[in-house]
Amino acid sequence: MRRTVLVLTALLGLLLAAPAGATSVVELELTAHIAESTAVVEATVGTPYVTINDANGHPLTHTPLHVTSVLAGSAPAKIEVTQHKGTVGDRTLSMTGDGLLEPGSSVVVFVVQAEGRWWLTALAQSVWTVDGAGASATATRDLGGLVFFERDPETGAIVPSHEPVANRTTLGALRAAVTAAKGN
Repeated sequence: MRRTVLVLTALLGLLLAAPAGATSVVELELTAHIAESTAVVEATVGTPYVTINDANGHPLTHTPLHVTSVLAGSAPAKIEVTQHKGTVGDRTLSMTGDGLLEPGSSVVVFVVQAEGRWWLTALAQSVWTVDGAGASATATRDLGGLVFFERDPETGAIVPSHEPVANRTTLGALRAAVTAAKGN
């Protein structure tokens, strides 16, 4: 939990440095991504619906996920991922770099349960869309709208990332990486 607060604090500071139309984030290595998540699941995306947040009047989109496999952590057979976005009447809310959950698609998602709801752990970093079937199926992340930063190992400062962020693999390799990383 403390790490989540630190990451969120760093992200807030980085938002000021983001180019227009982008969200600044610290890339989560797989082990950290799993540690920050309640579960990593394979699922089929259902049809989303939008409600209004009683606390602030902003739209919330709730997307049902029909879980086919739990790769790490624990989750029931059906969860609803809540995101701060949507349109209700003349009110629209969106966040650049948020994860895309297309109805009917197969996905691997990293989710955290908090405030009685399921949320994506780290925006678009947490959504791998699966195209095809079996271990050789392609798994990709749409990271458009995200600007990545990393922690300098020597100084601890958060600096722009110069390494490309992995956004394509196979479902079999992703499953194996999650299995290997959750053991650490």
